[in-house]
Amino acid sequence: PHPNEPRRLPSPTSTERMAPKRRRTDSAASAASASEGKAPEAMPSSHTILLMQPEKSANSRTFFDYERPSDMAADVVKKYERRLRQLNPDTNDFTYDIEHLFAYIDELADLSALVFNAQTQTYAPFGRDWIKRKVFNNLRRQSQ
Repeated sequence: PHPNEPRRLPSPTSTERMAPKRRRTDSAASAASASEGKAPEAMPSSHTILLMQPEKSANSRTFFDYERPSDMAADVVKKYERRLRQLNPDTNDFTYDIEHLFAYIDELADLSALVFNAQTQTYAPFGRDWIKRKVFNNLRRQSQ
């Protein structure tokens, strides 16, 4: 399916229902280069940290570790789909389009990402719009 077309969700498996709140990846960030303002998406591995605060309460702050920005983008979609299942426990099939997914991202109290830049040995910060672009590009790649 095209990223702008509705997506159909499969029924959740038992492992999806028991997904951990935090995800940890212990692999070290590999050498990657990035130009200023751009995340090193084309590199084989660019350690990425997603900082998420779903609600206004500071207690809802959490983070997630990924080996690369595309892994983060895929997990943002999974988090949205998990949320749909929580809100509609009696429904097995869901359809949604990219606008619904982006509305979910916008409704989070806070969302940002830090992407490792091996050239400077620092993490570059990115906001919601960058995350939305990564999600869109990831869905587009999946549909091809």
